[in-house]
Amino acid sequence: MSAGLSMYPFSLSDRRHLNDDTHRRQDDLKYFSPRLCLTKSIYETRDMQKSNCLDNQEHLPLYFTKMEEIMSESIVKQAAEFIRNDLRLKSFPVAVKFLKEKEAFPEKTRQPSKAFGRKVAICQALTMARSYGWTVGIAKEDNICVPAAIVFGFSESQDASASLSRLFTEINFSKNMDFAVKETSSMSRFEQGEISAIVSAPAERSSFNPDVVVIYGNPAQIMRLSQAWSYMTGERVAGHFGGKVECDQYLISPYKKQSAWVVIPGHGERIFAMTQDDELVFAFPGTFMNEFAQALQGVGKAIGARYPVTPYQFFQPDFPKAHKDLGKELGIL
Repeated sequence: MSAGLSMYPFSLSDRRHLNDDTHRRQDDLKYFSPRLCLTKSIYETRDMQKSNCLDNQEHLPLYFTKMEEIMSESIVKQAAEFIRNDLRLKSFPVAVKFLKEKEAFPEKTRQPSKAFGRKVAICQALTMARSYGWTVGIAKEDNICVPAAIVFGFSESQDASASLSRLFTEINFSKNMDFAVKETSSMSRFEQGEISAIVSAPAERSSFNPDVVVIYGNPAQIMRLSQAWSYMTGERVAGHFGGKVECDQYLISPYKKQSAWVVIPGHGERIFAMTQDDELVFAFPGTFMNEFAQALQGVGKAIGARYPVTPYQFFQPDFPKAHKDLGKELGIL
């Protein structure tokens, strides 16, 4: 990876890296532009007599669509690797995509009901992606978490708020039904059938453009991510949580509201997904990935702001009296 991120999609060295990846994937390109080839540079104009491009203008839209997909995937991977290295994250940033049809799972996707013969919670799928480096697909038949099924539209509930409110009240997570309804009505959710599946993968290895990017980190790492978002947008980062069913906040909210969110992982996630006491979540729309990585690189640069935060050391410490007395006696002080 190049030392820094270009303010434009690719520097010259990045383009060479992209071209290598593009050549490996040329078999996936069914049609080529009559004026553009991939032999040296992705944007290089070639003479038709010296190229293997097809002289067929009708295939230009398909060509450019495919090229945009390849470029976008490369940008996501490069940006994700930069973020992980810059913040020294202990797990991968996760790329998440919501699918209309579960048949659209990427190649080598592990679907728990088929791959493991068991169901898991959605938060477990993210742990597999960020810790194991797997691409994991979750459809209705793969999910076992009841509240998550309700908020992601994977249930037969006709009133998601009422169903969640009933559960919250019965397990004493809400004082009464009125309070439960007030809380659940404010939660983000998909309507029944709005999506068919969720796929998650390490962002730097993903084969798709993410709808949402989810990053787990300690408070200081999340601070840096928040600084980058504010630097990039001029907005403070929102937080909206109640200590349970937080997957809606770090998955659905960034997608629906197209903004960044900081989330405290919930009770169930700590039990089943093994999320640790020192971990918070930062999530943002995947379309901002390249710009966000650039913002992280630039924010606070004038004062050397980075992670780990560098402590100030230009002061003289004051030791206890016994130390001072002995120091004077021995000619140290």
